[in-house]
Amino acid sequence: MMRTLLRFGAVGALAALTHYVVAAVCIHFALTSPAWANPAGFATAFWVSYFGHYHFSFAADERVAHGTALPRFLLTAVLGFCVNHLVYLGLLHATSLSPYVDLFIALVLVAGLTFLLSRYWAFGLHH
Repeated sequence: MMRTLLRFGAVGALAALTHYVVAAVCIHFALTSPAWANPAGFATAFWVSYFGHYHFSFAADERVAHGTALPRFLLTAVLGFCVNHLVYLGLLHATSLSPYVDLFIALVLVAGLTFLLSRYWAFGLHH
C-alpha cells in the first residue's frame, strides 16, 4: 500500500503540476478567465494522470483492460474535477487570494478522494 501511495503521489504531483501550469498560463496570458482555465488544465492533466496511474501507480496493465479502466477513471477524474471546480469557484468568490493560490488549494483538497476512487474502483485493486 505504501509503495502504491508513493507512486500515486508522484504521478498525481506530475498531473497536478500539469493542471496548474496549463491553468496558470491561461490566466496569466488572459486566454480565459480563471473559471475556464481550470477545466483547460484538467483536460490536459487527465491524460498524464490516466497513463501514469495505469502504467506506474497501479500497474494495471495485466489486471484491468483499458476498456474497463479508462471509463472508470474518467468518471473518477470527472467526479474529482467537479469537487475541485466547486471548491475553486467558491474560493474565487469568497477569498481575496490570487486565483493561483485558490487553484493550488483546490487541487490539494481533492487528491485524497481521487486516490481512493482510483485505487479501489477505477483500477480495481482490492488488496
